[in-house]
Amino acid sequence: DHRGLLYLAAAQWYEEIIVTFPQDPRTAEYLFLLGESYTEADAPARAVAAYQRVMREFPNYPQAHEAGYAAILGLSKMINRVAPDELELWQRLKIDAQIEFALIFPGDPRAPSVQTDAADTLFGLGHTEEALQLAENLLDEWPDVDAGLKKTALLIIGHGRFEMDEFVVAEQAYHSLKQMNLNEDEWAKVHERLLAAVYKQAEAAEVAGSVDDAVYHFMRVASLDPTAPLAAQGHFDAIAVIEGAGRVTEAADMLATFRATYPGHELGEGIDMRLASMYEQTGNWSAAAVEYQGLSKTADDPEVRRQSKYRTAEIYLQQDDVPAAIEHFRDYAHTYKQPWD
Repeated sequence: DHRGLLYLAAAQWYEEIIVTFPQDPRTAEYLFLLGESYTEADAPARAVAAYQRVMREFPNYPQAHEAGYAAILGLSKMINRVAPDELELWQRLKIDAQIEFALIFPGDPRAPSVQTDAADTLFGLGHTEEALQLAENLLDEWPDVDAGLKKTALLIIGHGRFEMDEFVVAEQAYHSLKQMNLNEDEWAKVHERLLAAVYKQAEAAEVAGSVDDAVYHFMRVASLDPTAPLAAQGHFDAIAVIEGAGRVTEAADMLATFRATYPGHELGEGIDMRLASMYEQTGNWSAAAVEYQGLSKTADDPEVRRQSKYRTAEIYLQQDDVPAAIEHFRDYAHTYKQPWD
């Protein structure tokens, strides 16, 4: 339109002045006005080039920070206009401009939001390490940053460190996030990832052979959310770690607690027989007898019920509890006519 043509004409004059008199003390001002002229003429790419010259060549110019921010706005316009195959290029240019702005003008009140947006875009593009660097720098540089920006930075740190298998740092970020105002979807993902980060720490400790650390972290899942599926899994895995280390008495106690805490859980299939075996291994004969007695009544397999009944009697006899042994041998003989021996 006519107005746009007038601004383009003005821009041409500013271009000529800048080229003709490069040492003029008002060059920074002319560059800024050149950027404004191109902005009004709806030529954002040219405006960006002018604004960035102001910021880079004349950082002490009073309007340099405005020029830097205007360049970011111009790049945002370009992102909304370019073809899909050029989109990532312009996104990268905007990110670089945002990083540059926050670096050159850290005192500008817009610097934290600019850097946060750059980190968020980088993370969305899959550049996790760069995004993490910006997000972590944000919290170091501006510890009292606005809660919304802090939340975005912590989400990047939590999810980014989790993706990089750095579960301790991820857990710390998730704990901080749970103190903030999250929406329902954010809260659900943070909660899930928090439990997973703890569980992953347990797995890492197990691989490293740190039995007590592995058990601590496996059991910590339930302390964070006893109703979560990972809570039962963590408890069950902790039992396996302890048992694998030869600490069968502890494993039996934990297994008995698992049975009481998660009755009917699918992981508990065969738990009574496993517990009875553990008690036998550790010489806890009275507890073993109780488990076999229970199996003799509740086991799904008739053969397991039969053998458990006989084993109950044998254990009582072994313990010199003759009346109990007689009672169970008699019940066995009356209940199971076969095999004859």
